[in-house]
Amino acid sequence: MDREPQHPDSDDDIPVAEVSSWLEFGGWTTLALIPMLYLVNGPAVSQDQLVVRCGLIALAIILGPGFTVARKVRTTRTGNR
Repeated sequence: MDREPQHPDSDDDIPVAEVSSWLEFGGWTTLALIPMLYLVNGPAVSQDQLVVRCGLIALAIILGPGFTVARKVRTTRTGNR
């Protein structure tokens, strides 16, 4: 039987810093692409479309700048760069 060697230092955990950087990237990318979404789809024709579009904008505003500020505060408090 072939078994993969077990390494005691191999973790399947994803670091919080990596997840937060990807969420921040997703927020900024969404903010950058929202004008293109408006150009492609035009104005919202139903209330459902308006709610989804406003929710997407609000989420992007929270994720992009929010994680930037959180990371800056964390590095300032811990002294890590």
